[in-house]
Amino acid sequence: MKYIVLFSLILFSITRCSNELVFEYQNFVTTTTLHCKKPCPTISLKIPIAKELPIAADSINKKVFSVLKKIIYFGEKPYTASNYKELTTAFIGSYEKFQNDFPNDTFGWEAQVEESIKYKSENILNYKSMSDHQSFGLIYSNRGLLGI
Repeated sequence: MKYIVLFSLILFSITRCSNELVFEYQNFVTTTTLHCKKPCPTISLKIPIAKELPIAADSINKKVFSVLKKIIYFGEKPYTASNYKELTTAFIGSYEKFQNDFPNDTFGWEAQVEESIKYKSENILNYKSMSDHQSFGLIYSNRGLLGI
């Protein structure tokens, strides 16, 4: 009987139901494959990914990604990326295409984004986004809160 109770407690703790969003930070980094002088063009994203509650997590993750796509791009329209790896690859791909088209020119190309959860309650979630990116030596900075 003692083993049955112990087994039940272990099983319950492993399979507990969670009614709370959990966030796991993930890093996405892409660096150019072209020969370059250090520091080489790089994009680095640190994003809290929502987990545990599938419907809410999916909605939050899609919204954060869509906002980030509008911030990080080169050209007239945002990239058609569908995930963070594709987004970082597209940003570096823009640099590589431009560098191949103008091999004698040198210019800065970098992006750093760090997102964090500033406030979380049952009904409100605020993300803080800090992003800096540079292309052609011009620096773009974005600081703001995204309420979800």
